[in-house]
Amino acid sequence: MASKKLNLGLIEESVSKYDKKERVQLTDDVHVYIYPYFSPTRLTKMLTELISDSQNAEEKNIDFKSINPVQWAFFSLIKEFTDLGIPSDIKNKVKWYVKLVDSEFFPLILNSFPEESMKKFGEATKMMQENLDKLSNVSPEEIKNIILKKVEDIDSEKEAE
Repeated sequence: MASKKLNLGLIEESVSKYDKKERVQLTDDVHVYIYPYFSPTRLTKMLTELISDSQNAEEKNIDFKSINPVQWAFFSLIKEFTDLGIPSDIKNKVKWYVKLVDSEFFPLILNSFPEESMKKFGEATKMMQENLDKLSNVSPEEIKNIILKKVEDIDSEKEAE
């Protein structure tokens, strides 16, 4: 089998899937646009935010201890990989978290992501949890680089299969 020489065009082609939005019908009269494929860069951004959300909430005197961490992770996923336009400031994130989790749409949106993408998300959050203790004395920039490296490793494993 003949192989292609790697060039910038092939690289661009291989990552173009991450920019594609897909319309998902949630109910008969409601739809949302999702990004079905989680790019390593956006997944890293989301996980980095996830790590800092608790501290940001504390600084703004927001009770973050009552928030279910698993639901917060799924909410963060929806924030990053849909076009809902959820604000980034912690006060509004908490406000919209409560509203979205209480809505009928929360599970419908989560179930609209491809299984492969959700596995990637699960592996990335598991890795993050395993490394959280190790990261407690590390700068935010180093944390971001570690997360990016791990997400890229997960991506490489998927492509090798």
